[in-house]
Amino acid sequence: MAAVEVVGLLLSSYRRAVRSGVPLESLPGYLDEGLREDLVDLEENGAPGTVDSRPVETEFLERFVTAVVVDIVDDGGTVRIANCGHPPPLLIRGDRVIPLLPDVPELPLGLGDLCRGGHHVDSYDLALGDILLLYTDGVIEARNAEGAFYPLADRLAYWTRDTPAVLLEDVRNDLTMYSPTGLGDDIAMVALQRVA
Repeated sequence: MAAVEVVGLLLSSYRRAVRSGVPLESLPGYLDEGLREDLVDLEENGAPGTVDSRPVETEFLERFVTAVVVDIVDDGGTVRIANCGHPPPLLIRGDRVIPLLPDVPELPLGLGDLCRGGHHVDSYDLALGDILLLYTDGVIEARNAEGAFYPLADRLAYWTRDTPAVLLEDVRNDLTMYSPTGLGDDIAMVALQRVA
């Protein structure tokens, strides 16, 4: 439940950012500051909207969240990514799988008080037919019977000609077979393809 609480706080901060029109370059810092403020508020004032407004013990809550903040430019030819300590998105271009590693490594959201401030935003070209795969760390942290992590980028090489929907199904099925004892973490994936 602790992770759900922290994600809920982060989503609230994101909603405030959208309503305020915060640009991508400023969004990671805004989310980071909002998450830290909300965690302090939760500790001091309790959960909002509850009858019992006693302070909440937050030592059980994770104090950070990894994330990628993605913006696809209006013409669809460029994707801008602010990576906040998250596994890199993967770009499928033809038969190649390209990890979109950040030029400047950044800390996860919630740890912004430990760094210089401001987040770097990388830009990548999107060609017609390219597929951008976003995924949670639960995908690559799934383990097989020998304890080896799931090699997502290597496995994607088998499905570079798939449509996004088929690609997601292929990865899900392969991941389920790879981890015979079950998945120990949440799994989420989004595949976006440039079609025009």
